[in-house]
Amino acid sequence: MGKVPEGETMIDMLQALTRLSNLEIASLRGAIAALFDLDASELLENQGLRVRDVPPMLVHLADRPLVTAGDIIETIDELVKHLLALLQQEKFEVSSIAKVIGETFPHLEADAETSDITTTLKFVCTGIVPNLADTTQEITNLILALDGGFVPAGPSGSPTRGMAHLLPTGRNFYACDPQSLPSLAAWEVGQGLAKTCLDRYLADTGAYPEHVAISVWGTAAMRTHGDDSKFSLFRYIILCLFFYKSNAFSLEFYM
Repeated sequence: MGKVPEGETMIDMLQALTRLSNLEIASLRGAIAALFDLDASELLENQGLRVRDVPPMLVHLADRPLVTAGDIIETIDELVKHLLALLQQEKFEVSSIAKVIGETFPHLEADAETSDITTTLKFVCTGIVPNLADTTQEITNLILALDGGFVPAGPSGSPTRGMAHLLPTGRNFYACDPQSLPSLAAWEVGQGLAKTCLDRYLADTGAYPEHVAISVWGTAAMRTHGDDSKFSLFRYIILCLFFYKSNAFSLEFYM
């Protein structure tokens, strides 16, 4: 508690915080996959599937055969970690991003520098790392609260679920912002849960369910920013259309 991550711990933390998209900021995993014209979501959903025509440069960077989608995801995650490690060596200076990209993706510098990779690494340098440096507020504000002082408020949730903007920790968090539910990560997870539920029922019975019940808990919404609510919406074939910058969404109904 109250300890700023350092060394390998910092790299692992940053990798976890950038594994999913953070509002309009692309995930590092997805941005690197896109650099090789691959879809990270499809790879994750079919990790055991053999992949034909794996990009030669990706195979070269992996320095080993890449047979399945799982192999590719593993390589992409290794590249993410390598990027962050080099950035850490440069003390997370924004001016070093082009150099770090060039060292990680030789012969692909031009494409990589104009991709979402640059934007996400800037977010790491200017947003995530400074906020993680404020982790010491956990101790400071705890002592302040015990002394009857005012503790600044902040939103709640899990930063590793596409909500790195919730940092720094150590604030007096409020339950949730109704205008931000469900989050993009919850929207994606909820769709997956709903699809799995329907596919399982169809496989077991040969038909789609006529009635489905789900227990929706407020505490779960605080933690996940709306997995279960999006699950409910998707089952009724209601499509959420997100407007990332305004952190809002609209609904379109399909009969």
